[in-house]
Amino acid sequence: MSMSPPPPSAAIPWGLVFDYDEEGDIQMQAIREEEYAVTNVIEIFHTTIVGPELQLETASSVVGKTISRDFAAGARHRASRRRCSSRRTFKFGFIYAPTLSCSLRLFTNDDSIADELKRWSRLYTNSICALESSECLDRLHPFETHLKLHFTQIYDVLPPATVDYMKSWGDGPMKEDWNLFAKELQLQLPNPREFVVVPVATINAIIDILRHNSEYSTIIQNLHSSLDSAAAIESAAKLNPQPQPNPFWGTVDRVEHNARIAEAVEYVKDTGARHTVAANMMGIPRSTLYDALVVANIPRHKPGAPKKHDYRDEDLAAAVDDVISETLSYGQAAETYKIPYHTIYKNVKKKQEETAAASYDDDGQQQASSPTIQLGPSPLKKRKKTEPVNKDEVEVDDDSDDDEVGITQDPDQKRSRSRRAAAQEVHYCDSSDEDNFYQ
Repeated sequence: MSMSPPPPSAAIPWGLVFDYDEEGDIQMQAIREEEYAVTNVIEIFHTTIVGPELQLETASSVVGKTISRDFAAGARHRASRRRCSSRRTFKFGFIYAPTLSCSLRLFTNDDSIADELKRWSRLYTNSICALESSECLDRLHPFETHLKLHFTQIYDVLPPATVDYMKSWGDGPMKEDWNLFAKELQLQLPNPREFVVVPVATINAIIDILRHNSEYSTIIQNLHSSLDSAAAIESAAKLNPQPQPNPFWGTVDRVEHNARIAEAVEYVKDTGARHTVAANMMGIPRSTLYDALVVANIPRHKPGAPKKHDYRDEDLAAAVDDVISETLSYGQAAETYKIPYHTIYKNVKKKQEETAAASYDDDGQQQASSPTIQLGPSPLKKRKKTEPVNKDEVEVDDDSDDDEVGITQDPDQKRSRSRRAAAQEVHYCDSSDEDNFYQ
Protein backbone atom coordinates (compact mmCIF):
# COMPACT_ATOMS: atom_id res chain seq x y z
CA MET A 1 0.00 0.00 0.00
CA SER A 2 1.20 3.50 -0.72
CA MET A 3 -0.06 4.82 2.58
CA SER A 4 -0.70 3.09 5.86
CA PRO A 5 -3.78 4.09 7.88
CA PRO A 6 -3.25 6.03 11.09
CA PRO A 7 -3.35 4.09 14.36
CA PRO A 8 -6.86 3.73 15.76
CA SER A 9 -7.75 6.35 18.33
CA ALA A 10 -10.09 6.16 21.30
CA ALA A 11 -12.75 8.12 19.40
CA ILE A 12 -14.23 5.80 16.79
CA PRO A 13 -15.11 7.72 13.60
CA TRP A 14 -18.71 7.81 12.48
CA GLY A 15 -17.95 6.49 8.99
CA LEU A 16 -15.13 5.29 6.73
CA VAL A 17 -14.57 6.33 3.12
CA PHE A 18 -12.40 4.24 0.76
CA ASP A 19 -10.96 5.13 -2.65
CA TYR A 20 -7.83 4.71 -4.76
CA ASP A 21 -4.78 6.94 -4.55
CA GLU A 22 -2.67 8.07 -7.51
CA GLU A 23 -0.63 4.84 -7.38
CA GLY A 24 -3.75 2.63 -7.57
CA ASP A 25 -3.68 1.52 -3.92
CA ILE A 26 -6.68 1.58 -1.60
CA GLN A 27 -6.71 4.40 0.94
CA MET A 28 -9.08 5.11 3.83
CA GLN A 29 -10.41 8.31 5.34
CA ALA A 30 -12.49 8.74 8.50
CA ILE A 31 -15.43 11.16 8.37
CA ARG A 32 -17.85 12.68 10.85
CA GLU A 33 -21.60 12.49 10.43
CA GLU A 34 -21.89 16.17 9.55
CA GLU A 35 -19.33 15.68 6.77
CA TYR A 36 -21.41 13.01 5.08
CA ALA A 37 -23.22 14.07 1.90
CA VAL A 38 -25.16 11.83 -0.47
CA THR A 39 -23.82 12.35 -3.99
CA ASN A 40 -24.23 9.03 -5.81
CA VAL A 41 -21.85 7.36 -3.36
CA ILE A 42 -21.94 3.56 -2.98
CA GLU A 43 -22.91 2.54 0.53
CA ILE A 44 -22.74 -0.85 2.27
CA PHE A 45 -25.93 -1.71 4.15
CA HIS A 46 -27.29 -4.48 6.36
CA THR A 47 -30.66 -6.21 6.37
CA THR A 48 -31.99 -8.49 9.09
CA ILE A 49 -33.55 -11.89 8.40
CA VAL A 50 -36.18 -12.77 10.97
CA GLY A 51 -37.00 -16.31 12.08
CA PRO A 52 -40.31 -18.12 11.59
CA GLU A 53 -41.65 -17.00 14.97
CA LEU A 54 -40.40 -13.40 14.51
CA GLN A 55 -37.76 -13.81 17.19
CA LEU A 56 -34.84 -11.51 16.50
CA GLU A 57 -32.60 -13.72 18.66
CA THR A 58 -32.76 -16.40 15.98
CA ALA A 59 -32.24 -13.94 13.07
CA SER A 60 -29.33 -13.72 10.67
CA SER A 61 -27.87 -11.00 8.46
CA VAL A 62 -27.62 -10.01 4.83
CA VAL A 63 -25.12 -7.45 3.49
CA GLY A 64 -25.45 -5.58 0.20
CA LYS A 65 -24.47 -2.34 -1.55
CA THR A 66 -26.58 0.50 -2.89
CA ILE A 67 -26.39 4.10 -4.07
CA SER A 68 -29.78 4.93 -2.55
CA ARG A 69 -30.43 5.92 1.06
CA ASP A 70 -33.69 3.96 0.92
CA PHE A 71 -32.28 0.77 2.41
CA ALA A 72 -35.74 -0.77 2.84
CA ALA A 73 -36.31 -0.50 -0.91
CA GLY A 74 -32.90 -2.05 -1.51
CA ALA A 75 -33.75 -4.95 0.79
CA ARG A 76 -37.09 -5.53 -0.95
CA HIS A 77 -35.28 -5.51 -4.28
CA ARG A 78 -32.79 -8.14 -3.07
CA ALA A 79 -35.59 -10.32 -1.70
CA SER A 80 -37.27 -10.35 -5.11
CA ARG A 81 -34.14 -11.33 -7.05
CA ARG A 82 -33.92 -15.01 -7.81
CA ARG A 83 -30.12 -15.08 -7.67
CA CYS A 84 -29.99 -13.72 -4.11
CA SER A 85 -28.45 -16.45 -1.94
CA SER A 86 -30.56 -15.51 1.09
CA ARG A 87 -33.72 -16.70 -0.67
CA ARG A 88 -32.74 -20.25 0.23
CA THR A 89 -33.79 -19.53 3.84
CA PHE A 90 -37.36 -18.74 2.81
CA LYS A 91 -38.35 -22.41 2.63
CA PHE A 92 -37.70 -22.66 6.38
CA GLY A 93 -40.06 -19.78 7.13
CA PHE A 94 -37.42 -17.03 7.43
CA ILE A 95 -38.29 -13.65 5.96
CA TYR A 96 -36.56 -10.41 5.06
CA ALA A 97 -37.11 -7.48 7.41
CA PRO A 98 -36.61 -4.46 5.14
CA THR A 99 -37.74 -2.00 7.81
CA LEU A 100 -34.85 -3.15 10.02
CA SER A 101 -32.26 -2.34 7.36
CA CYS A 102 -29.49 0.08 8.25
CA SER A 103 -26.27 1.51 6.87
CA LEU A 104 -22.90 0.06 7.87
CA ARG A 105 -21.41 3.52 7.14
CA LEU A 106 -18.83 2.24 4.69
CA PHE A 107 -18.66 4.46 1.59
CA THR A 108 -16.81 4.51 -1.73
CA ASN A 109 -17.14 5.87 -5.25
CA ASP A 110 -15.52 2.83 -6.87
CA ASP A 111 -17.56 -0.29 -7.59
CA SER A 112 -14.59 -2.66 -7.23
CA ILE A 113 -13.82 -1.32 -3.74
CA ALA A 114 -17.53 -1.64 -2.88
CA ASP A 115 -17.37 -5.32 -3.79
CA GLU A 116 -14.31 -5.80 -1.54
CA LEU A 117 -16.04 -4.06 1.38
CA LYS A 118 -19.20 -6.09 0.83
CA ARG A 119 -17.28 -9.38 0.83
CA TRP A 120 -15.28 -8.38 3.92
CA SER A 121 -18.47 -7.42 5.81
CA ARG A 122 -20.13 -10.70 4.86
CA LEU A 123 -17.20 -12.70 6.19
CA TYR A 124 -16.96 -10.68 9.40
CA THR A 125 -20.70 -10.81 10.18
CA ASN A 126 -21.29 -14.37 8.90
CA SER A 127 -24.00 -13.07 6.61
CA ILE A 128 -26.04 -15.45 4.49
CA CYS A 129 -24.50 -15.51 1.04
CA ALA A 130 -22.68 -17.70 -1.41
CA LEU A 131 -19.24 -18.75 -0.18
CA GLU A 132 -17.27 -15.52 -0.42
CA SER A 133 -13.68 -15.33 -1.59
CA SER A 134 -11.25 -14.42 1.20
CA GLU A 135 -8.95 -12.47 -1.12
CA CYS A 136 -10.60 -9.30 0.17
CA LEU A 137 -8.87 -9.93 3.51
CA ASP A 138 -5.50 -9.39 1.82
CA ARG A 139 -6.48 -6.14 0.14
CA LEU A 140 -8.18 -4.68 3.23
CA HIS A 141 -5.71 -6.09 5.77
CA PRO A 142 -4.10 -2.68 6.52
CA PHE A 143 -7.53 -1.37 7.57
CA GLU A 144 -8.71 -4.47 9.44
CA THR A 145 -8.32 -2.97 12.92
CA HIS A 146 -10.23 0.16 11.90
CA LEU A 147 -13.05 -1.89 10.41
CA LYS A 148 -13.41 -4.07 13.51
CA LEU A 149 -13.55 -1.02 15.76
CA HIS A 150 -16.00 0.64 13.42
CA PHE A 151 -18.44 -2.27 13.69
CA THR A 152 -18.49 -2.04 17.50
CA GLN A 153 -20.53 1.17 17.33
CA ILE A 154 -23.39 -0.50 15.43
CA TYR A 155 -23.86 -3.51 17.70
CA ASP A 156 -27.24 -2.22 18.82
CA VAL A 157 -28.75 -2.35 15.31
CA LEU A 158 -27.48 -5.84 14.43
CA PRO A 159 -29.03 -9.18 15.42
CA PRO A 160 -27.57 -10.67 18.64
CA ALA A 161 -26.39 -13.78 16.80
CA THR A 162 -24.43 -11.58 14.38
CA VAL A 163 -22.88 -9.59 17.22
CA ASP A 164 -21.84 -12.79 19.01
CA TYR A 165 -20.17 -14.05 15.84
CA MET A 166 -18.27 -10.79 15.30
CA LYS A 167 -17.00 -10.93 18.89
CA SER A 168 -15.75 -14.49 18.31
CA TRP A 169 -13.05 -13.24 15.93
CA GLY A 170 -9.68 -13.09 17.63
CA ASP A 171 -7.36 -10.11 17.88
CA GLY A 172 -5.01 -11.45 15.22
CA PRO A 173 -5.38 -11.27 11.43
CA MET A 174 -8.69 -12.61 10.17
CA LYS A 175 -6.92 -14.78 7.61
CA GLU A 176 -5.32 -16.78 10.44
CA ASP A 177 -8.48 -17.04 12.55
CA TRP A 178 -10.45 -20.19 13.24
CA ASN A 179 -13.67 -18.63 11.93
CA LEU A 180 -12.23 -18.30 8.44
CA PHE A 181 -10.85 -21.85 8.55
CA ALA A 182 -14.27 -23.23 9.49
CA LYS A 183 -16.01 -21.18 6.80
CA GLU A 184 -13.54 -22.04 4.03
CA LEU A 185 -13.70 -25.76 4.79
CA GLN A 186 -17.48 -25.52 5.35
CA LEU A 187 -17.31 -27.41 8.62
CA GLN A 188 -20.80 -28.43 9.65
CA LEU A 189 -22.21 -28.36 13.17
CA PRO A 190 -23.75 -31.64 14.41
CA ASN A 191 -27.46 -32.01 15.08
CA PRO A 192 -28.23 -30.16 18.36
CA ARG A 193 -30.61 -32.97 19.33
CA GLU A 194 -27.59 -35.21 19.79
CA PHE A 195 -24.71 -32.82 20.45
CA VAL A 196 -24.37 -29.43 22.08
CA VAL A 197 -21.48 -27.00 22.09
CA VAL A 198 -19.83 -26.91 25.50
CA PRO A 199 -16.86 -24.65 26.40
CA VAL A 200 -13.56 -26.43 26.99
CA ALA A 201 -13.37 -24.90 30.47
CA THR A 202 -16.64 -26.62 31.36
CA ILE A 203 -15.35 -29.97 30.09
CA ASN A 204 -12.18 -29.64 32.19
CA ALA A 205 -14.27 -28.79 35.28
CA ILE A 206 -16.39 -31.89 34.74
CA ILE A 207 -13.28 -34.04 34.42
CA ASP A 208 -11.89 -32.65 37.68
CA ILE A 209 -15.12 -33.54 39.46
CA LEU A 210 -15.43 -37.07 38.05
CA ARG A 211 -11.80 -38.16 38.11
CA HIS A 212 -11.98 -39.08 41.83
CA ASN A 213 -14.65 -41.71 41.14
CA SER A 214 -13.51 -44.82 39.26
CA GLU A 215 -17.09 -45.49 38.10
CA TYR A 216 -16.82 -42.58 35.65
CA SER A 217 -13.52 -43.59 34.09
CA THR A 218 -15.20 -44.39 30.74
CA ILE A 219 -16.92 -41.00 30.67
CA ILE A 220 -13.63 -39.26 31.50
CA GLN A 221 -11.89 -41.17 28.72
CA ASN A 222 -14.56 -40.11 26.19
CA LEU A 223 -14.22 -36.49 27.31
CA HIS A 224 -10.45 -36.63 26.86
CA SER A 225 -10.91 -38.15 23.37
CA SER A 226 -13.25 -35.31 22.41
CA LEU A 227 -10.71 -32.75 23.60
CA ASP A 228 -7.93 -34.47 21.64
CA SER A 229 -10.06 -34.52 18.46
CA ALA A 230 -10.87 -30.83 18.86
CA ALA A 231 -7.19 -30.03 19.39
CA ALA A 232 -6.24 -31.97 16.26
CA ILE A 233 -8.75 -29.99 14.17
CA GLU A 234 -7.59 -26.72 15.71
CA SER A 235 -3.96 -27.47 14.89
CA ALA A 236 -4.89 -27.79 11.22
CA ALA A 237 -6.25 -24.22 11.17
CA LYS A 238 -2.90 -22.73 10.14
CA LEU A 239 -1.63 -21.19 6.94
CA ASN A 240 0.63 -23.81 5.32
CA PRO A 241 1.82 -24.09 1.72
CA GLN A 242 0.52 -26.97 -0.35
CA PRO A 243 2.93 -29.88 -0.85
CA GLN A 244 4.73 -30.00 -4.19
CA PRO A 245 4.23 -32.22 -6.00
CA ASN A 246 0.74 -33.28 -4.95
CA PRO A 247 0.97 -37.02 -4.11
CA PHE A 248 -2.78 -37.42 -4.67
CA TRP A 249 -2.92 -35.71 -8.05
CA GLY A 250 -2.82 -38.90 -10.08
CA THR A 251 -1.16 -42.26 -10.49
CA VAL A 252 2.38 -43.02 -9.38
CA ASP A 253 3.53 -42.68 -12.99
CA ARG A 254 2.02 -39.22 -13.18
CA VAL A 255 3.72 -38.16 -9.95
CA GLU A 256 7.07 -39.41 -11.26
CA HIS A 257 6.42 -37.66 -14.57
CA ASN A 258 5.81 -34.34 -12.78
CA ALA A 259 8.99 -34.87 -10.76
CA ARG A 260 10.99 -35.35 -13.97
CA ILE A 261 9.52 -32.14 -15.39
CA ALA A 262 10.53 -30.24 -12.24
CA GLU A 263 14.02 -31.72 -12.45
CA ALA A 264 14.33 -30.76 -16.13
CA VAL A 265 13.26 -27.20 -15.36
CA GLU A 266 15.93 -26.92 -12.68
CA TYR A 267 18.52 -28.39 -15.07
CA VAL A 268 17.76 -25.79 -17.75
CA LYS A 269 17.77 -23.03 -15.14
CA ASP A 270 21.12 -24.04 -13.64
CA THR A 271 23.07 -25.07 -16.75
CA GLY A 272 21.42 -23.01 -19.50
CA ALA A 273 21.06 -26.12 -21.65
CA ARG A 274 18.55 -26.23 -24.48
CA HIS A 275 15.11 -27.40 -23.48
CA THR A 276 15.29 -30.05 -26.23
CA VAL A 277 18.43 -31.54 -24.67
CA ALA A 278 16.91 -31.52 -21.18
CA ALA A 279 13.67 -33.08 -22.45
CA ASN A 280 15.52 -35.93 -24.16
CA MET A 281 17.68 -36.51 -21.09
CA MET A 282 14.67 -36.67 -18.73
CA GLY A 283 12.47 -38.63 -21.13
CA ILE A 284 9.64 -36.08 -21.30
CA PRO A 285 7.97 -34.39 -24.28
CA ARG A 286 9.69 -31.25 -25.52
CA SER A 287 6.43 -29.30 -25.67
CA THR A 288 5.67 -30.21 -22.04
CA LEU A 289 9.02 -28.89 -20.86
CA TYR A 290 8.62 -25.82 -23.08
CA ASP A 291 5.30 -24.97 -21.38
CA ALA A 292 6.82 -25.53 -17.93
CA LEU A 293 9.70 -23.17 -18.75
CA VAL A 294 7.28 -20.50 -19.97
CA VAL A 295 5.25 -20.74 -16.75
CA ALA A 296 8.45 -20.52 -14.69
CA ASN A 297 9.65 -17.55 -16.83
CA ILE A 298 12.94 -19.30 -17.57
CA PRO A 299 14.65 -18.75 -20.95
CA ARG A 300 15.11 -21.91 -22.98
CA HIS A 301 18.83 -21.18 -23.41
CA LYS A 302 21.23 -18.65 -22.00
CA PRO A 303 21.78 -15.34 -23.81
CA GLY A 304 24.63 -15.64 -26.27
CA ALA A 305 24.15 -19.38 -26.77
CA PRO A 306 24.08 -20.63 -30.38
CA LYS A 307 20.72 -20.47 -32.08
CA LYS A 308 18.67 -23.43 -33.13
CA HIS A 309 19.52 -22.99 -36.83
CA ASP A 310 23.05 -23.22 -38.14
CA TYR A 311 22.90 -20.35 -40.64
CA ARG A 312 24.34 -16.95 -39.78
CA ASP A 313 22.50 -13.64 -39.79
CA GLU A 314 24.88 -12.42 -42.49
CA ASP A 315 23.94 -15.33 -44.77
CA LEU A 316 20.25 -14.59 -44.27
CA ALA A 317 20.75 -10.92 -45.16
CA ALA A 318 22.70 -11.90 -48.29
CA ALA A 319 19.99 -14.35 -49.35
CA VAL A 320 17.31 -11.68 -48.95
CA ASP A 321 19.32 -9.19 -50.99
CA ASP A 322 19.90 -11.74 -53.79
CA VAL A 323 16.19 -12.49 -53.99
CA ILE A 324 15.24 -8.79 -54.01
CA SER A 325 17.77 -8.03 -56.72
CA GLU A 326 16.47 -11.07 -58.65
CA THR A 327 19.97 -12.53 -58.71
CA LEU A 328 18.65 -15.78 -57.28
CA SER A 329 15.22 -17.30 -56.95
CA TYR A 330 13.80 -18.39 -53.59
CA GLY A 331 14.73 -22.00 -54.24
CA GLN A 332 18.22 -21.15 -55.42
CA ALA A 333 18.83 -18.88 -52.41
CA ALA A 334 17.62 -21.59 -50.04
CA GLU A 335 19.92 -24.14 -51.65
CA THR A 336 22.92 -21.81 -51.85
CA TYR A 337 22.82 -20.45 -48.30
CA LYS A 338 21.31 -23.57 -46.66
CA ILE A 339 18.43 -21.53 -45.25
CA PRO A 340 14.80 -22.73 -45.17
CA TYR A 341 12.62 -21.43 -47.99
CA HIS A 342 9.94 -20.03 -45.62
CA THR A 343 12.57 -18.13 -43.62
CA ILE A 344 13.76 -16.28 -46.71
CA TYR A 345 10.18 -15.64 -47.80
CA LYS A 346 9.25 -14.21 -44.39
CA ASN A 347 12.24 -11.88 -44.28
CA VAL A 348 11.71 -10.66 -47.84
CA LYS A 349 8.12 -9.84 -46.97
CA LYS A 350 9.25 -8.05 -43.82
CA LYS A 351 11.72 -5.95 -45.79
CA GLN A 352 9.02 -5.12 -48.32
CA GLU A 353 6.79 -3.78 -45.56
CA GLU A 354 9.63 -1.72 -44.10
CA THR A 355 10.46 -0.29 -47.53
CA ALA A 356 6.82 0.61 -48.15
CA ALA A 357 6.57 2.33 -44.74
CA ALA A 358 9.76 4.30 -45.41
CA SER A 359 8.42 5.59 -48.73
CA TYR A 360 6.20 8.11 -46.90
CA ASP A 361 7.49 11.24 -45.20
CA ASP A 362 6.31 12.68 -41.87
CA ASP A 363 3.42 14.51 -43.57
CA GLY A 364 2.11 11.31 -45.10
CA GLN A 365 3.20 12.22 -48.62
CA GLN A 366 4.64 9.47 -50.80
CA GLN A 367 8.25 10.00 -51.70
CA ALA A 368 10.08 8.86 -54.81
CA SER A 369 8.94 5.44 -55.83
CA SER A 370 11.10 2.55 -54.75
CA PRO A 371 11.44 -0.75 -56.59
CA THR A 372 8.70 -3.23 -55.79
CA ILE A 373 9.75 -6.55 -54.31
CA GLN A 374 7.99 -9.43 -55.99
CA LEU A 375 7.20 -12.19 -53.52
CA GLY A 376 7.21 -15.81 -54.49
CA PRO A 377 4.49 -18.24 -53.50
CA SER A 378 4.01 -18.63 -49.76
CA PRO A 379 5.50 -21.91 -48.47
CA LEU A 380 2.53 -22.26 -46.12
CA LYS A 381 -0.09 -22.37 -48.86
CA LYS A 382 -0.37 -24.89 -51.65
CA ARG A 383 -1.38 -23.60 -55.04
CA LYS A 384 -4.26 -25.31 -56.71
CA LYS A 385 -3.50 -27.04 -59.97
CA THR A 386 -5.56 -25.61 -62.82
CA GLU A 387 -6.27 -27.29 -66.11
CA PRO A 388 -4.83 -25.44 -69.13
CA VAL A 389 -7.43 -23.68 -71.24
CA ASN A 390 -7.25 -23.81 -75.01
CA LYS A 391 -8.18 -20.36 -76.22
CA ASP A 392 -8.81 -21.70 -79.73
CA GLU A 393 -11.63 -23.92 -78.47
CA VAL A 394 -13.35 -21.42 -76.15
CA GLU A 395 -14.10 -17.86 -77.12
CA VAL A 396 -15.93 -15.57 -74.75
CA ASP A 397 -17.48 -12.26 -75.67
CA ASP A 398 -18.52 -10.37 -72.52
CA ASP A 399 -20.62 -7.90 -74.49
CA SER A 400 -22.53 -10.53 -76.44
CA ASP A 401 -25.99 -11.75 -75.61
CA ASP A 402 -27.30 -15.28 -76.04
CA ASP A 403 -29.89 -14.17 -78.58
CA GLU A 404 -27.27 -12.28 -80.64
CA VAL A 405 -25.09 -15.36 -81.18
CA GLY A 406 -28.08 -17.41 -82.16
CA ILE A 407 -28.29 -19.59 -79.04
CA THR A 408 -31.84 -20.53 -78.08
CA GLN A 409 -32.71 -21.72 -74.59
CA ASP A 410 -35.75 -23.35 -73.10
CA PRO A 411 -37.85 -20.75 -71.17
CA ASP A 412 -38.06 -23.17 -68.22
CA GLN A 413 -34.27 -23.29 -68.06
CA LYS A 414 -34.11 -19.50 -68.06
CA ARG A 415 -36.63 -19.25 -65.18
CA SER A 416 -34.73 -21.92 -63.21
CA ARG A 417 -31.47 -20.05 -63.64
CA SER A 418 -33.13 -16.80 -62.56
CA ARG A 419 -34.49 -18.41 -59.42
CA ARG A 420 -31.04 -19.76 -58.52
CA ALA A 421 -29.50 -16.35 -59.07
CA ALA A 422 -32.14 -14.72 -56.90
CA ALA A 423 -31.60 -17.25 -54.14
CA GLN A 424 -27.87 -16.51 -54.12
CA GLU A 425 -28.37 -12.75 -54.04
CA VAL A 426 -27.76 -11.09 -50.68
CA HIS A 427 -30.28 -8.36 -49.95
CA TYR A 428 -29.28 -5.43 -47.72
CA CYS A 429 -31.71 -2.85 -46.47
CA ASP A 430 -31.72 0.08 -44.14
CA SER A 431 -33.04 -0.64 -40.64
CA SER A 432 -35.28 2.41 -41.00
CA ASP A 433 -37.19 0.64 -43.78
CA GLU A 434 -39.38 -1.50 -41.53
CA ASP A 435 -41.18 -3.28 -44.34
CA ASN A 436 -37.90 -4.64 -45.68
CA PHE A 437 -36.12 -4.95 -42.30
CA TYR A 438 -38.58 -7.44 -40.79
CA GLN A 439 -38.90 -9.63 -43.85
